[in-house]
Amino acid sequence: METDGLRHGRYLSGYQKKIKNVNTVTEAEYQSRLDTCLECENLLYGTTCRFCGCIVQIKNKLTAANCPFPYAPKWKGP
Repeated sequence: METDGLRHGRYLSGYQKKIKNVNTVTEAEYQSRLDTCLECENLLYGTTCRFCGCIVQIKNKLTAANCPFPYAPKWKGP
């Protein structure tokens, strides 16, 4: 069964060719970031970060994104 994270990630991947100047991470990096978020106690409804309000399945695809967890981000972009 496909998780919401994978479904949203595939949805974004289908559109990334149409969006210009957006850098995305590798599938392995995306999955690592997503796994971290899915285990976080501050994830709301299985999709939304409590600290920034972003849909994590989309934010995790973006190279420049960082975890907004206060004082100690759980993952970082470049």
